[in-house]
Amino acid sequence: MKAFRVAIVMKSIFFSYVGPLIRLGRQRPLTADDAPPLPPPLQPRTVSEDFERLPTTSFQRFIFGAYFATGAPARRIVIVTILRVTIAVSTPLLLRSLLTSIPELTSLSTGAFLTAVALGLTGMVGAIFQQHFYFNALQMYATIVNGMNRRVMLQALRLRRSARARMQTGDLVNHLSSDSDAVAEAGFFIPEVFASLLQITAVLVILFVLLGWAALASAVTLSIMIPITILVAKRYRKLDHTIMALRDERVTLMSQILQGIRVVKYHAWEDSVRREVQDVRSKEITTRIRIVKTDGLSTVLFISTTTLVAFVGFSTHALLGGEITAPLVFACLALFAMLEEPFGMISHLLANIQHARVAVERLHGFFTAEVRDEDHRQLSEPHKAVGLSVEQLGLTYADADFAAVNNVSMTIKAGSSVAIVGTVGSGKSTLLRMLAGVQVASRGTLEWSGITSHERARAAYVPQEAFILNASILDNIAFGEEIREADLNDVIRDCALEKDMADMPSGIATEIGERGVNLSGGQKQRLSLARAAAHSPGIVFLDDPLSAVDVVTEDLLVEHLLFGRWSGITRVMATHRLAHLRRFETIVFLAQGQVMAIGSFDEVYANSAAFRDYIAEEERGVEAARDISVNVEPSPTSTEHPAGHDIEVLLEEPTSRFTDDEDRETGAVRLDVYRAYARAMIGSATSAPLIAIALVLTAIGITVLPIVQTMWLGWWSDNGRTGFDSLTAIAIYGVIGVFVLLGWYTERLVWLYRAAAAGRSIHDAALRGVLFAPLRFFDRTPIGRILNRFARDQEGVDDHLSWNVEQSVKSLSQTIGHLAVILTTMPFMILVIVPVLAIYHRLQRDYRTAAREAKRLESIARSPRYAQFKETVTGLDVIHGFGREHVFLEAFYGILERYQRSYWCSILLNRWFSIRVPLVSGLVAMATSIGIVLLASHGLITQGMAGVVMTYAMMFWMSLNWTVRAFSEVESRMTAVERLRHYGSLEAEHLTTSTPVLSEDTAWPTEGELHIEHLGVRYADNLPMVLRDVNIHIPARSKVGIVGRTGSGKSTLFQTLFRFVEPKVGTITIDGVDITSVPLSRLRRAIAIIPQDPTLFIGTIRSNLDRFSECTDDEVWTALRRVRLDDVVRALPEGLDAEVVENGANFSQGQRQLLCMARAILTRARIIVLDEATASVDVETDAVIQQTVRDEFSDVTVLTIAHRLHTVADADVIIELDKGRQVTRR
Repeated sequence: MKAFRVAIVMKSIFFSYVGPLIRLGRQRPLTADDAPPLPPPLQPRTVSEDFERLPTTSFQRFIFGAYFATGAPARRIVIVTILRVTIAVSTPLLLRSLLTSIPELTSLSTGAFLTAVALGLTGMVGAIFQQHFYFNALQMYATIVNGMNRRVMLQALRLRRSARARMQTGDLVNHLSSDSDAVAEAGFFIPEVFASLLQITAVLVILFVLLGWAALASAVTLSIMIPITILVAKRYRKLDHTIMALRDERVTLMSQILQGIRVVKYHAWEDSVRREVQDVRSKEITTRIRIVKTDGLSTVLFISTTTLVAFVGFSTHALLGGEITAPLVFACLALFAMLEEPFGMISHLLANIQHARVAVERLHGFFTAEVRDEDHRQLSEPHKAVGLSVEQLGLTYADADFAAVNNVSMTIKAGSSVAIVGTVGSGKSTLLRMLAGVQVASRGTLEWSGITSHERARAAYVPQEAFILNASILDNIAFGEEIREADLNDVIRDCALEKDMADMPSGIATEIGERGVNLSGGQKQRLSLARAAAHSPGIVFLDDPLSAVDVVTEDLLVEHLLFGRWSGITRVMATHRLAHLRRFETIVFLAQGQVMAIGSFDEVYANSAAFRDYIAEEERGVEAARDISVNVEPSPTSTEHPAGHDIEVLLEEPTSRFTDDEDRETGAVRLDVYRAYARAMIGSATSAPLIAIALVLTAIGITVLPIVQTMWLGWWSDNGRTGFDSLTAIAIYGVIGVFVLLGWYTERLVWLYRAAAAGRSIHDAALRGVLFAPLRFFDRTPIGRILNRFARDQEGVDDHLSWNVEQSVKSLSQTIGHLAVILTTMPFMILVIVPVLAIYHRLQRDYRTAAREAKRLESIARSPRYAQFKETVTGLDVIHGFGREHVFLEAFYGILERYQRSYWCSILLNRWFSIRVPLVSGLVAMATSIGIVLLASHGLITQGMAGVVMTYAMMFWMSLNWTVRAFSEVESRMTAVERLRHYGSLEAEHLTTSTPVLSEDTAWPTEGELHIEHLGVRYADNLPMVLRDVNIHIPARSKVGIVGRTGSGKSTLFQTLFRFVEPKVGTITIDGVDITSVPLSRLRRAIAIIPQDPTLFIGTIRSNLDRFSECTDDEVWTALRRVRLDDVVRALPEGLDAEVVENGANFSQGQRQLLCMARAILTRARIIVLDEATASVDVETDAVIQQTVRDEFSDVTVLTIAHRLHTVADADVIIELDKGRQVTRR
């Protein structure tokens, strides 16, 4: 049993339990399932709750609290640090003892032999302690990430809507990523500060023993260097803060572009937004170059520690009459070298501390934001009707001068139906959110009826913009709940989804892309309704849920769902669709946030003239639409289960994936990736060979110069005493040191400048590749994955890869230099070094093979964490409305655990390798020291030369270790280049697919006449035709309505017009020119679109309407007047410069749609496309827009997709599509 325990301890010390994983990685590429299970302390679900209580008001208390919340590793690392420093400072003393004994060795001495063995062992044992230091620090890092991520997620799930509205999604994701990581660095910088102070103190004490009072001069020099180093570190920290802000700005801009990529493509803004991103990137690179210069200076200070402190210490010792001997020189040089690490880390530590301070400040604002009261009560019984009453309910937004909702009082009986109507911006959605508890009111009370005080109302909330998960249809409907098969089929039928499910590749198991990109607007709304129905609520809150469905589907939903399945529960619906308004028991008519009338339809109609005018507009539209004949068949309403809806069968079949798996290479990084980075680094100009030579020569120079400096002291201590006095020898040592420092500064500048150039080249290529990729790429690739490439991968290229490439070349040069010194003096050491290098080769080969794949898995596992969190904070309203916070929290834990497993796998692999390297290379130091004893016993080596050889023998394992590790890191980090390069090589959209016929100066189009002849379209060669033999002639300046059920091909026709999908057969011509012969940017600028989903960017109203300042203010105001928004904008304090927050959330859905229409007007296009553009506006505003189209666009061709028939009632031409064919035309 004792032997078993010893074996377990030895496995833990040497990480031998990682061996099976190394062997597996040698046999085949590692997969995520191969990663070792997480130890209990690293499980996200069981992380210490102390992280929840950390005070953000005090940086020190927060950071130290996070450090000690990690538990045992925080205590172990203190013990390991003390042991590591003790071993480290004993090495110079053993070296001095060995060198002192050399003149007295006339035969082999047992004492000298044991000293030589001990000298080798100290390197091995010290390295073991050092690796366990890193092991515990990395474990603390992972634990703090878990604790901070958990706290961030819990806080996000509790945010009030008002607080969430003030936060950009990018900032929230940064709290989870960079801010949590910065705090987690406490796992390193707190023990590193302790270790540095301990090491400096121990070194100074021993120097005092060796040099006497001369050590005081070294200490004074050291104290003078500290403030200089701190000043440089502060400048570095300031620049680092600047570059972080610029990175955030660039990533936020990329996020905005990717979220609005359809708008970018529709308007052919690719080149313009590319220049925007590159402008920010140029500022980032400029700051990076300033950092390069500061970093070079910091490196000089770091390297000068040994030279300057040694120069002062030796000079003072000589002036005080002390003797400068080889044992003293090389023991002190080893001690002075031990001061380099603490001093070199000052800038690094201060930078990390500053990062953590900024992160804590940002987290303080987040953690102190207004949160919802937690409600852990059980939900009320399924289908049990719930009522509510409100008194003096009101809400005023923080940045508004007037109330969005003011003094609303009403009682909603359990089981009743209530419709909230009013014009755009009247406050319907705000009132509905307050009733649903999604938005907390500023004043007033809300009380539930029909449930006990121990219950929470089982409610469902369907927002105006559907919240769709990047998951299967089943997962979207279930929303974390279990659903019986019979109930599921009833829900699908009642939500008019049967036909849609039958058309899906795998029915209900079909995966839905990010933000529901592979669903139509109507399908997304019906899926949201199905989610609400599956929840079995007692009350439902519906925000315009019928705006994107056609009239037949609307009738089905009203009949089977609203007044069918839900007839016994409470229904509260804000709507612009008034066809079924009379069926609601209560009508609430809003205007400017106030209830103008409330009661039954007849009562409100009788008592409110404004309501009568509102209804009259709808009736005029219905009257105008009576002449429109559309042959639209209702979707199946049979109670039979359609094909593909059997849950058990579907779950056994492979799910039809929509989102592409993240690209992952396996095996060694291909040589062309290294070549691509090398080309990016040296450039492709005629100066490339000179740059390559400069890179190599500077790396060689910083190896040779320090060797010359050290060998000078060795030679002088042996031979130069008769020709040079001590002060002269030390002065020469200092002069050589100046050249050493100049060499280091030059090397750093050359390498860092070229690294900045490489980062710029790789980023720009990836940016261009992404922006010009086909739209289908964005539909099938999550935004979080793309952002991860431009954030973490690009940061890896800019910072980590550049450093590791430089370090690998530099360490290789130093390793060769150290070997040359050893073998020149002791050629027989080749008998030891060759086997050691063979073992090294085997170790590094096995390690690199496994570590490379582990790093790839870690990179892939990182994206889902951010994507799921982003999805969560985007859908908080729905999550709160359904009370599903725990579902999303549990899903986050699972994703975080998978990431930590891959991260932990990388840590273990690294420690397995790093602890074996010094054990093997320690044999070189031990053999060298024993060899010196043997040579000295025969009088074949002097003290000075022995000191030189031992100095580089002890450094050999470090340089060799860094060479292998740096190259392994290069290979691991090169995967970032691999991933960015993949985006740089994406196939771009074809500018033309037929021979161009237009010259640059030809005005086109001038009329706006369209001819569509025998058009056939499919999305891929292996998919069926979506449009079949469509023939349409649209005269110039005509107004055309296009109608048809969901899936009939309406949107596909528009996508083909913009050439997002290329025609397979047939042609589309505009003014007689085949659109496939027109360059994409010119074609898309000739057509303006107001899409179904309004997209606004962070900025101002003006920047959203005229992004590149191509229009005058008068032209912008004219566009706003045309869409009847000029009065609304003038009422805002900043007017055109009024802020637009993320996704335009400070405007109603209808107002966002109108702003998009104004943006289209400013394009001055000859053809305007309205893709269900009035779905989210009331009938009165719809009528105004249609009047605008008639009056203002009289000389423009207008194509309108609409579900409201009266929207296209007065069109010149009405075209109906069904199953991809044109079936009628009027």
